[in-house]
Amino acid sequence: MKRTAALVFLSSTLSACDPSTSVGAPASPDTSEQLQALAESETFYKAINFAGSAATIEGRPFLSFAEAKAQGLSIPSGYSEAQSSLSPSPATDAPTGVMLNSAIWQAGTLKIAQTVPAASYGVYLYILENHQTNYRSLDVSLEGQKVAQGVGTLAKGEWKKYGPYSVQVSDGTLNLDLSARSGDPHLMGLALFTLGTTPPPPSTGGRVYYVALNGNDSTGDGTQAKPYRTIAKAADVAPANAGHTIQVGAGTFDETRQIQLKEKVNLIGAGADATFIRGGQFDWNSSGLIQLASRVLDPSAAKIPAFEHEGETYGPFDRYLPVDSPQELSGFSMDGQNKGSSGIKIVNRNGVNIHHVKIKNYSWAGIYSSSEGYAGVKNLRVSDFEIAESSLENTSASWGNITLRGTHEGALIQNGRIEHYTTASRPENYHTGSGYAFKALRSWEDTARKQDEIRGSKLLNIIQRGKDSAPWDNYKAANIGFEFWNIGADGVEIAHCDFNAAMSLEFNAPIDQYPYSFYVHHNRFKVTKAGFLELANSNIIVEHNSFDMTGNTNPWNTMGEYNEGKASTQGTLLKNIRVNHNVFNLAAAGPSMFVFTTKVDNFKFYNNTVISTATPALFEFRRPSSQGSGAIEIRNNIFETGGAVKMFAYTEQNNATAPTSVAFTNNLSRNAPTALPPTASQAGNLLGSAQLVRSGAMPFPYFDAASASANVVDRGANVGLPFSGSAPDIGASEYGLSAGTLGLK
Repeated sequence: MKRTAALVFLSSTLSACDPSTSVGAPASPDTSEQLQALAESETFYKAINFAGSAATIEGRPFLSFAEAKAQGLSIPSGYSEAQSSLSPSPATDAPTGVMLNSAIWQAGTLKIAQTVPAASYGVYLYILENHQTNYRSLDVSLEGQKVAQGVGTLAKGEWKKYGPYSVQVSDGTLNLDLSARSGDPHLMGLALFTLGTTPPPPSTGGRVYYVALNGNDSTGDGTQAKPYRTIAKAADVAPANAGHTIQVGAGTFDETRQIQLKEKVNLIGAGADATFIRGGQFDWNSSGLIQLASRVLDPSAAKIPAFEHEGETYGPFDRYLPVDSPQELSGFSMDGQNKGSSGIKIVNRNGVNIHHVKIKNYSWAGIYSSSEGYAGVKNLRVSDFEIAESSLENTSASWGNITLRGTHEGALIQNGRIEHYTTASRPENYHTGSGYAFKALRSWEDTARKQDEIRGSKLLNIIQRGKDSAPWDNYKAANIGFEFWNIGADGVEIAHCDFNAAMSLEFNAPIDQYPYSFYVHHNRFKVTKAGFLELANSNIIVEHNSFDMTGNTNPWNTMGEYNEGKASTQGTLLKNIRVNHNVFNLAAAGPSMFVFTTKVDNFKFYNNTVISTATPALFEFRRPSSQGSGAIEIRNNIFETGGAVKMFAYTEQNNATAPTSVAFTNNLSRNAPTALPPTASQAGNLLGSAQLVRSGAMPFPYFDAASASANVVDRGANVGLPFSGSAPDIGASEYGLSAGTLGLK
């Protein structure tokens, strides 16, 4: 419920803490006006009774501990549960008293994590002293920042409600740490409220509709005593837009018809290893076993114009509006049995949050979110997931185990594993295949307009594992981990992922991205066939990644925009690409590292470490379409190779016109590089050994400087990136600075 006037509640909060002391005070204290504004703008999100049962506290539903753990609450092992029978002081109503007498505790630091949509939150903590007077004193941290100190110092039986502590969550998980100054950290209750104008996350304040193996769709009424037997029946009954929840018990549920979830209806299982949902074939054309579809016509009644494609006319099409529908799907596994089309399909809904799910064996996509009719989809969340063998693939195309189609903004996909090993086949007229791990592509309606894009979105902490070849091009092509195909990108971050297949950053049409189209950082790539990245886009930053070709069976086109030999989809120019602080371990391979069929301008290759026992080339310009490139900077790099690196190569009728400006400065090469344009500006370059550690884990410390006196330390030029010492180092690591975590974080 929206709290438009919460002065009474705020007063009770303040009276529970002594404002004259620093106990429990925020690290940066708010003024009373700030506290009042905070309270007046709060919207209830979720509350939890630790180690206890569901209850209604202060008029709001508190989840039981078990329910909370099925809905995104996680606590590392080592904590304990505690029950007491104290009479709280100040006195409370019975439900609050019961809640305060159940707790979790842990010596040292109690760490609590709750998945939430990106938003600003107000956090309240309920603490009762259940051991002895003044036993403990605790510090409170949210998202790694201390927000209060000295809380929890109470007389035995005394309780306080601390907060609100405000925090901004951007990564999909709210992290709360209670650290001991003295005693052991413990916690009885937690309440979360969204703040300000942030769109409200899923509400848990509606009715619960129960589904169980012993239920009955004919005689049940959805209560815990008389549950339904099928999820589809509960979805039919649960009304839209009231925050209702379908709670599915443990067991295997064979659904014989589509589960159509209405707006703002949550679907919660007993856990991904307890609730199993199976379903058959409803529609070959990508319908979901679980379907969340909203098609609200644009009131203008304007149509999307028809277009011609390959000799056929398509359209006109209806225009739709997006629907704000915060709803949560979690705590279950799905198996399409190679017959179901998609596992979960979302159409034109904002705020869907999918987490703690396992999905396998679907023939179109495991999770498919579609923006139809130019609607645009916002704030999709997918986290803590496993998806396997769930994507369309054939000799002409592949989709993703997670597929986004059409414009999406604010998507966050994180903390998951995607496997796609299966080879495509067609039993019973259905594909059995694995496709790509993730794919974003434009909507069909956008074929002629070419303005769909992925904006302000993140893919974080994902393990991708797949076969090395894909069916398209009759299995001559390499498999793809993540692909953005014929769709624009604006502010897309891909970080801390672990890949064994390439990433394709394709393009739609010239859209001015700011400050970057893609920011690819702190990932690990160990690709078993072909290259690492297809850079078919402008305004890309690629930094602090590990690219490893060890064992690669077809090591060609390491990076670049090579586009299958076809005309470039980018247009006439690729611009503003920065590749810095990466390790390229090419092993025994000597490929061309950056291959372009399009002109390039303002390309910066800074502080990279290139390792090979062969003789690679750095840039290859193919065909006349790549003639006339502009500025290229090559600065502060290590080239430890078996032969002299060929800096520029020109192939397939390219007339070998050099880029208009080439800077080659402060690089260290084992062998003098060749094929630099005679007009290239050179300064500060070195020949010799880089003097690297060459032991330990790869890429670091293996490719770190061996000592402060190594040839690469403080020998670089200042290119505007962070460094330590009198000058930047040469190569991917900076002596005295951590490169951060590469791969999973």
